[in-house]
Amino acid sequence: MQQARAQAGYASPSDAARALRDINKNTLISHENGNRPLSRKAAEKYGRLFGVDPGWLLFNGSLGGDGAEAAPVHLAPSPVIIDVPIVSWISAGELGSQDSVVNLSDYPTIPTADLEEGEWIALRVDGPSMNKISPPDSIIFVNLRDKRLVTNGCYVISDETG
Repeated sequence: MQQARAQAGYASPSDAARALRDINKNTLISHENGNRPLSRKAAEKYGRLFGVDPGWLLFNGSLGGDGAEAAPVHLAPSPVIIDVPIVSWISAGELGSQDSVVNLSDYPTIPTADLEEGEWIALRVDGPSMNKISPPDSIIFVNLRDKRLVTNGCYVISDETG
């Protein structure tokens, strides 16, 4: 576990404990030293923090079939979750009028993962014309920075009135 912590960039158990608010520094030190058994739940938390397979932590880097110590298995990074404001609705098929958005922080948000870099808003679909892609009441995400036109793409069109 010390190896995984160090490779993840935490110089000390205290540094790692500050990043894991629900595990106390002394508990983390006891887990590292082997003075306290590691639970599956704790191994999962450490695994996420250190970017390694929780099983590797649970079985203490146990020996592989050739007698050599197994290396930690690095996991893919967790997806970045951002809160996207749901600012309005979008009319599917026919043009509609809506109030202008003044301050995005005034709107409720929806947690969303794996969006590319951008300035995102969410809109609720109103109307049946997009049924196969986005049925009524579904939520679509719009990157306000993306101005590219793509063949057969779906577009949200807005003018100075909304």
